[in-house]
Amino acid sequence: MGRTIIILLIIGLLATGCSKDRPRALAELEIIPVSYSEKDSNVLEVMSQQERKAIKINHHIKNKDIYVECYIPNFVYKEKGGSKKNGEGHLGIFVDGKLIDEIYTAAFILKNFPKGEHSIKVEVFHNDSSSYNLSKTWIESIK
Repeated sequence: MGRTIIILLIIGLLATGCSKDRPRALAELEIIPVSYSEKDSNVLEVMSQQERKAIKINHHIKNKDIYVECYIPNFVYKEKGGSKKNGEGHLGIFVDGKLIDEIYTAAFILKNFPKGEHSIKVEVFHNDSSSYNLSKTWIESIK
């Protein structure tokens, strides 16, 4: 009888251990329309009709320095100049409405900020300096 209980417990644990892939709530689902074209009878080329651009920024303050990390999916940081290529470019850093620098990396430090509240904006630009119309703005308070 003791072995039967142990075997049933092991089977129960194995059955519930596979519950990692639970279905997501409907509110979390994202639907992106696609179109396709037939190259030949055996191959379909699928293309997204909606290229969604997003920027996620993590930042924190240490003393008078602001540490910033930017995540832009499918984006490559390149020096300014050259032809406009989608998915490549750089960042413009604005403080209190003024462009203070252009950055070619995903992470950077804004050093020695003066005390007070400051508006910080990170905007994404193409190689030819035209805007992706993608930016994030936040307020930092330096004490």
